[in-house]
Amino acid sequence: MWSRLALKVGLLSAVLAQEERTKGRWHYLRSEKVIVWHTTEQAKLAEQVLAWAEETLQELVRALDYQPEVIFTVRLHPTPLAWAQQPTWKPKGTLSPTPTLVEVYPAATRRDLAAMVRSHLCGAFLEHLYFSEGLRLQNRSLLYMPDWFLWGFAYFWGEGWTVEDIARLQGLSDGTFRALMAPESAPSPLRKSLYKSLWFYLYRTYGQRKVLDLLYMTRLTRDIREAMEIILGLEEAALGEKWRAFLRELPGGKAGRDLVELVEQPLLAATVAPSGSEYAYATLDKGRIRYFLEAEEEIYELPGSWAWRSSYLEPEVPLAFSAEGDLAWLSYTLQGPVLWVKPKAKGPARPYLLPVVAVHSFSWMGSQALLLSALDREAKVRLYRFGLPSGPLSLIGEAQGDLIFPYEAGGAYWAAWQPDTNQTARLSLVWEPFRPVHRPPSGQTWDFLPFLPFYGVVGGWLITDTLRLALVDVCGWGVPWHFSRDTSFSVGLTDFPGLWRWAGSTGGKAYALYYRNGRLRLGALSLEGLRQSRTVFPSFQVAEAIQYRLQRRNTRLPETKPPPPVSPEPPSDTSRSYQALFYLFDEDIGRPARQRRQVPKPPAPASSAPSTPVSGLVPYHWLLWDLRMAPTLHPLMRLGWEIELIARDWQGAHEWRFRWVPYINLRSAELQLSYRHHKGRWQPMVELYRQSHFFSPQQYGRAVRHITWHGEVGLAYVFAPHWRTEGSLNLLLAQRYDIEGLRSSGQLNEAAWVGPRVQVRHARLSWREHLPWRGWELTLRGEIYYSRGRWDFPLLMAQAYHHQPLFQRGVLRLGATALWGGLRGRPLLLGGVPDWVNYDFLNRTQIPFLGTPGTYYLMPYFYLPGFPYHARRGRNLILGQAVLRLPLLAWREQPFLPTRSLYGFEWHLSYHVGTTWTTGNPFSQRNPIDAEYIYRPPLVISVQALKTPFLMSFGTGVLFRIMRLPIHLGVYWPVEEAMVGRPLFIARLGGDLVF
Repeated sequence: MWSRLALKVGLLSAVLAQEERTKGRWHYLRSEKVIVWHTTEQAKLAEQVLAWAEETLQELVRALDYQPEVIFTVRLHPTPLAWAQQPTWKPKGTLSPTPTLVEVYPAATRRDLAAMVRSHLCGAFLEHLYFSEGLRLQNRSLLYMPDWFLWGFAYFWGEGWTVEDIARLQGLSDGTFRALMAPESAPSPLRKSLYKSLWFYLYRTYGQRKVLDLLYMTRLTRDIREAMEIILGLEEAALGEKWRAFLRELPGGKAGRDLVELVEQPLLAATVAPSGSEYAYATLDKGRIRYFLEAEEEIYELPGSWAWRSSYLEPEVPLAFSAEGDLAWLSYTLQGPVLWVKPKAKGPARPYLLPVVAVHSFSWMGSQALLLSALDREAKVRLYRFGLPSGPLSLIGEAQGDLIFPYEAGGAYWAAWQPDTNQTARLSLVWEPFRPVHRPPSGQTWDFLPFLPFYGVVGGWLITDTLRLALVDVCGWGVPWHFSRDTSFSVGLTDFPGLWRWAGSTGGKAYALYYRNGRLRLGALSLEGLRQSRTVFPSFQVAEAIQYRLQRRNTRLPETKPPPPVSPEPPSDTSRSYQALFYLFDEDIGRPARQRRQVPKPPAPASSAPSTPVSGLVPYHWLLWDLRMAPTLHPLMRLGWEIELIARDWQGAHEWRFRWVPYINLRSAELQLSYRHHKGRWQPMVELYRQSHFFSPQQYGRAVRHITWHGEVGLAYVFAPHWRTEGSLNLLLAQRYDIEGLRSSGQLNEAAWVGPRVQVRHARLSWREHLPWRGWELTLRGEIYYSRGRWDFPLLMAQAYHHQPLFQRGVLRLGATALWGGLRGRPLLLGGVPDWVNYDFLNRTQIPFLGTPGTYYLMPYFYLPGFPYHARRGRNLILGQAVLRLPLLAWREQPFLPTRSLYGFEWHLSYHVGTTWTTGNPFSQRNPIDAEYIYRPPLVISVQALKTPFLMSFGTGVLFRIMRLPIHLGVYWPVEEAMVGRPLFIARLGGDLVF
């Protein structure tokens, strides 16, 4: 019976697994220079992504006069959540290949998806421009590429200068500006807009040719500041001040006088019920998109929250109340978008999985249906009707283009429309604004509403008894626009910059989302100011935005041609002293093409790839993640050469690590092979480690070899991006060869140990270049081993570090470590610094080489600079430290434009205190810390003396990097028995400071 049940369960599991594999199979669509990975349902959308990627790549090749010798891969994830769960593919190390993989997800409109493909492909293209071919090693070591330079240009070239960027940046406070420009600031849409504003300023002031020359000169000089001075004739500080002045010119008056802010925290989307007493909103908090309902002065969290990684992008998450008070909102799962509907009466919300790719916006049709604007699997943005309570989803309308912000009244439909430009100029849809359109009850075609050219609908519709308003962009200054079938005019709100999206109306109030200090807020407005018509005059910023849009839409860079003869007076493209209301940014675009900055390569052999795209299944393969080779030092083995190679599969779920460290005496080595799974909440891991160390009789008194095999199988559970717990089972096989003893008696000591390990870790840090700059690190760990009827080597550890910036230039690190090992614990060695070149030992013979096999492998070093290695030994330990790290090259840094690594040269001050003991407490006289050993072979003399159990040290040092190899020079003073000892000079190689 049980065997039959097991057989049935096995067959069912195999069938389900096969169905899952078939459903999740990835396919590729390939042209000559681009490959698009997509799932089965995304075949139509992949064709558009391939076309956008090809045109973008051709545009970049012509503009920058550079042809990468690689094929770029664009992976189109099935849902935004699948993209958010994918580990960021960014190979590290000077020897690692430049990445060719671009990760995108289906945005709610084709315009946003095209802009995403353009931007991310441009970023990958620039990385090849700077870090490939013969420049890889030199530039990765010498050229620091800040995000504002690389990703600022990538998004500016891919998306352009948009009204949303201006809306975010107007009225930006100085404090927010400084926080955004800080190197440790996390990616965000506001930070992206700030970076793009700098490139728009360069573009409008110096022209496109100067911008491209700046990119190329940076490649040649390996220094952004030097390239600025050569191409623009400006120093970094001067350019930063001019750019800041440009930002202050953006329209940034105070919000409307009648505004009442309803929600204090920044939002992604919001909606207000017709009663005015309830409102719902979505937030992005600590890596999760969450939904809330505020009613009767209480806040309830709604279901449907989902993970979202910190990035320059935000998804569309619409919410809407019906006239009766029912609430609908949208979230995403790995299967696709989920529509949640909660009735006004208290009751549970009900989810509906929608058979579309993404949803941009929706509105209620009475109380029994919803009208949705959705990107479907045919790669079109069309209108659908979803009937309640259970569907179905039926097509309502489509046009030769995208339809968003739908609304239905009396059988007539209103929407915003963008033309389908795929057949003429594929990428022009990035620059086309959305136009208001209308479809009568009995018609099937959409008619244009009367509307001024060049503007576009950005914020949906506000419907009252007497008003039908659309929110229209005027270069980041949202203007309510009244529409009827035959007339249109702007109304009220002459002093409300940053208005962005309608959120409902009730009584005499209108609710809207608006930008304040870079983030969306929800506020209430009086409808009285919306009933009077007014005239909108285009400002200087409006003219620039329209001109940029038209130029990017209509202008194509010319093909590269041989340069004509040089004229006696070449055209000048220096900064323009006068700018009319409308002027041409690229007035010098017709200049002769730049001469090639490299020797022309011989023509490549004819490609075997066909001219038409081909498709097929994506084969399973591995990609190189990191390759690193560097010298290393071991406190006992001396000089070694570390080789590390990390490979991940193409989906980023599986990681393999190979690490080999041979030492210079050729008789010692370490080998590590490990596997980790990186997707999902449950993440398994396997590791195999072999250590072989030889100790010569000249240095240690006897010839000994330790060979240790360590295997670990574990499983980690990720509570949140910053919280994780791990449990593992460890197998330890230790062998010790006493070589002199083998010659006499043939004795071999070995033991096998097995035991569990549990660890909980919390790490919430912000980084500033190479430094953890702000945040906490907390670790709790416990482990023990069992062999031959006894438990041994117990260990309980608690460790905490806090990083706090000081004086805007340095960071203070406070750390505390406590370990308990009991009477049968492993020896804990206190003293010394890792990777110490001029190391020394105190009590060398007391290092436990000849204890229980396995002791040598398990004993940890805890570092107290100023003392020799093994200054104290015990079974328990307490260690505290305070380190102030100051980057010397940052003292003259301007608050704008961090164009170089701030921490290539660092000065630090540190103080350390610690102790170890075996029994009782640190002050117990039974502890061996009071014993002083005098080593005089063949005698070892022990002298008992009462000592203060705590050792202290203080000192200073500098850290600098040569070809990314950290070198640390310092001097430290030991303090023992309230006496300051002789200073100890330290020189070390390898990793960063461990203090």
